[in-house]
Amino acid sequence: MSCFESLLRLAGLRHFLHFIAEHIPGIVSRPIALEVSLLGQLPLELILYMVQFFPPVSRLSFSLCCRPIYFALGTQHLKDITEEDRHVFLTLLEPKLPDYILCYSCKKFHAISNARKHIKLRYLEWAGRRLLPCQNNDIKIYVPYYFHDKFSFTVFQMTMKLYRQGLDYSKLLNILSAKTTTTPGLGYVVQCLSSAQIIGGSLFYRRQKIYLMPPNYPVPKFLDHPDFICRHWSPRPKNPQVEAFRDVIENRAWNKIKDLRKLEKLKSCLYCHSEYRYDFAHLGKKGNAVFITQWRNLGEGRSPMDPQWLKHTHYFSHFNREPVCYTPGSIYAKFESEEHFEFDYNAVSTPQDRKALFSMYYWGLNGESVNYY
Repeated sequence: MSCFESLLRLAGLRHFLHFIAEHIPGIVSRPIALEVSLLGQLPLELILYMVQFFPPVSRLSFSLCCRPIYFALGTQHLKDITEEDRHVFLTLLEPKLPDYILCYSCKKFHAISNARKHIKLRYLEWAGRRLLPCQNNDIKIYVPYYFHDKFSFTVFQMTMKLYRQGLDYSKLLNILSAKTTTTPGLGYVVQCLSSAQIIGGSLFYRRQKIYLMPPNYPVPKFLDHPDFICRHWSPRPKNPQVEAFRDVIENRAWNKIKDLRKLEKLKSCLYCHSEYRYDFAHLGKKGNAVFITQWRNLGEGRSPMDPQWLKHTHYFSHFNREPVCYTPGSIYAKFESEEHFEFDYNAVSTPQDRKALFSMYYWGLNGESVNYY
């Protein structure tokens, strides 16, 4: 009982206690939880005896139920806590901490307000910065390579937690989507567009790469082996779509370029939740373009050990040939809200993106809109 409450009782103003408790929270002390609980009717010795049979995680959780129990148990039970028990205990606390996520690699809580601390992993590595275990793990499994430099599982996990709480996650979703990048290559220019959406409680990710080449420049050979799309495609033979486009360029058979539409079909991976397709365009004097679009369903983002996430990035997913269950074409259809795919670069890009692509293309091209065939 607080001094203020005692004075009110002595002054005969007990009827004001309820009014003050409602309008001035905290000024009237709360009752001790153990005193109003059935557990408080048991002798303390009996409670301490029962606690000895609790698992370590349950014992730690029980010690936090109220102050008398905490002071009675002390900290001796902490000696029996292993690293695995500690992680299980923190997992129980995470739902009560809306502004934090529990990091599986660090075994600590990361504040959602510090999300930008977990981006630009490649820059941090090159700068010789000391990386957190989760950041180092993202680099080891090539997360920046398969997505972009600002993508990390930690930000992915933070975004999904805000979504499940019904809070605004748009800023973090923008980080996962990233800005369009345009960079020169060896005789070509490549532009990358990324976009992320949360659909049905899962994060869907789309990445598009555009390779713009001079009219007489051959299609780069590495496009035959799309291991940057999915690890499960890397050991496959040359892509017939790319070979057909290369044959058209070498023979200048532009009248046959429309026949490539028959090959421009959506393909689904049997071993992970990802789909992709190639599209081709002859832009006359502007050159030739190859468009590679991929869609991924990354899952709910609850743990980096989620098989649905690991199959997209982990090195050993290349050897994991266990089929996954999903309807081919469903990943694309949910992301694009369409059943049939008709690629249109002008629809998915902005005038600024097209201007950046053609301005870096050093054969004197301007930023005009792309007209197909």
